[in-house]
Amino acid sequence: MNTATENAISLLTRMEEANSDKKDTDEKPDFLVPEPDVVTYGTVLAACERGGRWAEALALLSAMPSKGVPPDIVSYNAAIGACEAAGRNSEATAIYRHVADALQEETSPYQVLHGLVVLARFETLRADGAGSSTADLPPLGKQDLQRIVALVQPILPEVQARDLGIPR
Repeated sequence: MNTATENAISLLTRMEEANSDKKDTDEKPDFLVPEPDVVTYGTVLAACERGGRWAEALALLSAMPSKGVPPDIVSYNAAIGACEAAGRNSEATAIYRHVADALQEETSPYQVLHGLVVLARFETLRADGAGSSTADLPPLGKQDLQRIVALVQPILPEVQARDLGIPR
């Protein structure tokens, strides 16, 4: 067992419990424990990836929406990485499919851009011939790409400026 991974999971569990207890009472707590957010979950998922803890990563990823924390690009990539590290290609493919399906309904250019990063990871695996788990995945079609470009194009100057450290 990876101690860092165990510690990260344990800390998240304690944060969730502390906040759950806080909601059940009107008393002021002796100390404040922040609510776990997407950064907290992403950090724990990254620890799961490094520790090869694919089952825990999938459990965390699937629990995030019910905790009011929608997964982001870091969350999906870390869960995919944990599955890949453990040789669980079918689980990694399932996450890919989820992201691809979600992109069909997504209208936020930022979420589409994040989803593209996940999809690009799998397109790279397919191009490199990485296993049969990616072989049955349909490639992005021309209409999909046109829709994605139309959604993402307006935010590209902002994203580029931010990534290059240029003030707007």
